[in-house]
Amino acid sequence: MLISPLIGREKLIGAIGISPTDAEYVFSKYDVNLIQTISNQVSSAINNAQIYAKTESALGLAEHDLEIGRQIQTGFLPTSLPSIKGWEIASSFLPARQVAGDFYDAFKVDNAGAVVFLIGDVCDKGVGAALFMVVFRSLIRSFSLARQPGNDPEKYLLSIINTVNKYISLTHDRENMFATIFLGLIDPETNKLYYINAGHDFPYIVDDNGELKHTLKPTGPAIGLMADMKFTVESISFNMGESLLAYTDGIIDSRNAEGVSFSEKSLLKVIQQPFVSALSMVTQVELNILEFIRDADQFDDIAMLCFRRVNETKELSHGIQSSTHLENLPLLRRFIEKASKEMDLSDSLIFSFKLSLEEIFTNVNTFAYENQKGGPIKLKFKKTPRHVVLVIEDEGKAFDSSIAPTVDIDASVEERSIGGLGLFMIKEVMDKVEYKRIDGRYNQITLTNEYLEGASNGD
Repeated sequence: MLISPLIGREKLIGAIGISPTDAEYVFSKYDVNLIQTISNQVSSAINNAQIYAKTESALGLAEHDLEIGRQIQTGFLPTSLPSIKGWEIASSFLPARQVAGDFYDAFKVDNAGAVVFLIGDVCDKGVGAALFMVVFRSLIRSFSLARQPGNDPEKYLLSIINTVNKYISLTHDRENMFATIFLGLIDPETNKLYYINAGHDFPYIVDDNGELKHTLKPTGPAIGLMADMKFTVESISFNMGESLLAYTDGIIDSRNAEGVSFSEKSLLKVIQQPFVSALSMVTQVELNILEFIRDADQFDDIAMLCFRRVNETKELSHGIQSSTHLENLPLLRRFIEKASKEMDLSDSLIFSFKLSLEEIFTNVNTFAYENQKGGPIKLKFKKTPRHVVLVIEDEGKAFDSSIAPTVDIDASVEERSIGGLGLFMIKEVMDKVEYKRIDGRYNQITLTNEYLEGASNGD
């Protein structure tokens, strides 16, 4: 019998043997070389399997720890944004990994309704940046709430920035960690913004027609570099309909599969158009970024804050445009959910609009854009004192979903005809469903549910 040991990482892990059927058989040098080759391959396979198992176990543990870290870090971001009289606020946060170095916050600091907000980006990526993100955000919030802006918001903001900068520079100088931060205070009485831009990407202010009005350039260096750095405060007044978009560089640095960056020019192109709400602008930027990177990995964390001065008497409305790529559907559903919560809708109403959107989105892809690679779709969502209305438009071929086959829900699955179930569900959860062909170019579906202002709209 010919036996060869299995050696893995210089340890004996087993053996293999060959026993000839002929008792008189004499093993040749070829047989010896063959069994040695086989034993080496088997040893390597076993060794790789053991390493893989250990690696998978370690990765599983690391993934578990990172998920806990993600949940903890998410807890440091605001679960809701403060309400400001005469203003709308919207936000977005898209981490590139489980934990992120980007952050934002917004909170009221006095009885007069003044709101402090910040958006920042810690240098580097990964766990280290995520830990320092918590430090920066917590320090700014703590120092902001420990003081009162009073009649001197400029002195108030400077005291916060100088204190945080000095603490980070002196206490964490060995780590060489710093952050770019845009810190602002909105006074709702004067509709004035006071701000310090500590080396951050400059926010933009556009009017309700999409015209770029202001670029808020840096007024000081990044925070945490040296303790004696100088910062200045600037201020600007907002006119009705003007919006401020603050963001982190993950937007303009986003890359597609060819390695091309999204760029500042592309961002300006998105926001320089009329928007009916802050949420609409933020969601539209998200959609354009996702469309741009599509098959590529997200390069960096993305955070956005948008403030818009509005007329309080206007109807609550939102509107965005997307493509019918299936990857966009979760974001459209989230847009409906966020808009519904701004409108203070009940959970049942939110569910009805999300369900209807999903069904119509699928129908548009299947029928309006049949034999095509999708196309544009527009959503307009508004609330009046009596109704909530969602209008969905596409540029596909004409199709009237209201003439879909009638569904006999009492029939068995085998007896029931194919099609019509989605429309049946929509009509069940909506008070009114209307279809129009607009100018021979657009399909328009209008979904309406009754909503009585001031009445109980709970489930």
